[in-house]
Amino acid sequence: MKYSELFTEVENLFLGALEDFFTETWGETDLPSHDLDHHRRVWKYSKEILEHSNNFPADTLFIRNLIISAYLHDIGMSEDHGIRHGMRSRVIAEKYLSSNNLQKSDFTNALDAIENHDNKDYRDSADNNLILKILSVADDLDAF
Repeated sequence: MKYSELFTEVENLFLGALEDFFTETWGETDLPSHDLDHHRRVWKYSKEILEHSNNFPADTLFIRNLIISAYLHDIGMSEDHGIRHGMRSRVIAEKYLSSNNLQKSDFTNALDAIENHDNKDYRDSADNNLILKILSVADDLDAF
């Protein structure tokens, strides 16, 4: 299956629920640099990175992990604008998974990426979390 088909399949399953969850959780937070549009762009950049590489798995679970990390990596900023927002984002992402009857064990790479996305050391890490690598680059691309 091609990435474009996987993106469509996963977006049909997750996009509406993720955006609704984000909007509800974000609430009245006044941080335009990290609002829903930022997360939409990070998802767009994530897809572009995948489309231009042969080094990533082309399977539904991988793409599910990626879309969840793209949309929820900064959601913790609704509670904490500081360096601990990654940990807060992870807790909130776990809440999203639970409320949507998704198994946390299927999304460990997304959860780890969400928590650690501001660690911008792009060298190969011991756990080799590809979701984290893509998320970090996509997040940086949006910063530029």
